Amino acid sequence: MLVPSLPGEVPRIDLEATKRRAREIENDKGARGVLPLMRIPEYIPRKPTFEEEMAKAVKPDCRQAYAEWGLLAIPPLIWSSIANGTCRW
Repeated sequence: MLVPSLPGEVPRIDLEATKRRAREIENDKGARGVLPLMRIPEYIPRKPTFEEEMAKAVKPDCRQAYAEWGLLAIPPLIWSSIANGTCRW
């Protein structure tokens, strides 16, 4: 929080006001996410577990999906592991 200053003076920061605001943010009960400051938007729909499992069951098994690719299968297998890829483990 900047304290108003006269022209020609160096602006100062009000540390007490900054600490007070930080405590307000920290005590905010509605904060969710990786950091309390980053909130997950409420409008993003979350698929139920049953739908996720059904979608996963439709995908082929990764051990057979890229079996004929040999070493060229490494990038798609890594991608399937990191992201919600084209095969299941």
